[in-house]
Amino acid sequence: MKRIVMTLLCSVGVWFGACDSSSLGGTETGNPPTSETRTLIGSVAPTTTPSTSVKSLASTLCAADLLVAVDSAAQTTQAEVDDDCRFEMTLTVRKAYAMTFSLSGSFVATFVYNPGYTSVTSSMWVVGRGSDDLNLGLATFTDDEAISEVNFASINDQDEDGFFDFDDEDDNGDGTRDEEEPDCDLDGFWDSHDDDDAACEEEDEEGGDEEEDTEGADGTGIVLAVVPRNNQLEVDLEKEIRVRTDCAINLESVTVDTFQVSGPDQAVVCTWELSDDGKTVDCEPQDALLPSTVYTALVSGVQCDNGSVVPDTTWSWTTDAAEEESE
Repeated sequence: MKRIVMTLLCSVGVWFGACDSSSLGGTETGNPPTSETRTLIGSVAPTTTPSTSVKSLASTLCAADLLVAVDSAAQTTQAEVDDDCRFEMTLTVRKAYAMTFSLSGSFVATFVYNPGYTSVTSSMWVVGRGSDDLNLGLATFTDDEAISEVNFASINDQDEDGFFDFDDEDDNGDGTRDEEEPDCDLDGFWDSHDDDDAACEEEDEEGGDEEEDTEGADGTGIVLAVVPRNNQLEVDLEKEIRVRTDCAINLESVTVDTFQVSGPDQAVVCTWELSDDGKTVDCEPQDALLPSTVYTALVSGVQCDNGSVVPDTTWSWTTDAAEEESE
């Protein structure tokens, strides 16, 4: 059971504010820049697949040779994977990052972890203050995701309240429970972490106070997160297609008309599945998706059990290129 921690200080957002100028987040919140840093260390799993493009030393073959972190203002930090498959990356604290591994210039996997408040893995890394290194241990690769041996949320404390993020229902101390943090542009960063949510600001101007009418902890149907992330590139062909809301969804309202997934020449037929709490619905495609293809999902008319209607939401992503068959 995660602990609910409410603080008067609104500090810190996919990956994503609910706060005023005191909130931790992007430059739009008015926070002064910080030069304080902290180091992530770990290693990537070796691979047994021989290749001249794989970094190697003696009999060790590393599954990646570069770790790249991109913050919500699109600033990039890179760290090479050493010949012994270890990596070390120094990041500015209290900023949100998305991190990926690559090999010989090609994408390998998105670095994710279990945040503790949802069954959906998180790709948003916000490094809390501390004097010791954050040792993640060994990172292993499955499809397009990399997961570390040590769960980042179990050793990181964003809001410095004494509770690690995995056991904290409000990681950033902004008064909004993690499972209800909004991500208006669906890029994987909570609004309170996002330096670039201009599209959301435009929608707010057009929609007036509509956001206040739909957002909240009372299960009003707001879309909190989607998978894949909006505009995500090189998405694994078998990646789940998922939408998470702040309300329990009425599965009978989820149909080919209310949850549409399509490519340029392909309407995707889905098998629907709800999470245990009813707040997340998955589309499992009945036919394989195509490589190097832009897909778009549209949610329009999905209802909550309490009668609320989920606002119309759309997002797009590009699938990964097909792997070359070995001769």
